[in-house]
Amino acid sequence: MSNVKIKKMNMPGAIVIYCPNFFHGEEDTWFELIDDSVDWKTFMVNVYGKEHKQPRKSCYIADQNYSYKYSGVDRKPSKWVVPVTEMKKSLSSLVQKIKPGHPELNAVLLNRYKDGNDYIGKHSDDEKELNPDA
Repeated sequence: MSNVKIKKMNMPGAIVIYCPNFFHGEEDTWFELIDDSVDWKTFMVNVYGKEHKQPRKSCYIADQNYSYKYSGVDRKPSKWVVPVTEMKKSLSSLVQKIKPGHPELNAVLLNRYKDGNDYIGKHSDDEKELNPDA
């Protein structure tokens, strides 16, 4: 991790840090480990008063009692799985290097799209549960 390049992106109203070499060529291994260990589900979401099937599979993983609600649906957290826990440790270390004293990472919403044709439109993750510095 000591040779991870950190680039701050110029985005008004947001703090975005880009680390283009975070995985050091291990992207495929991480993808396989996570894909094989996560309990992927397809959820229905409420968009402008209508229910739609999400164009992706998702898995919300979090510490105990950290439910997450978006698009009118409560997400109960799945338990941490080893590959995601290991990635969280690496990310936590990098976050502390960038911003010492940052709150502990306690949740992740994983999304898996079939291919480059599936997507969601422009939106804001502005749920009250989210830390504005996250």
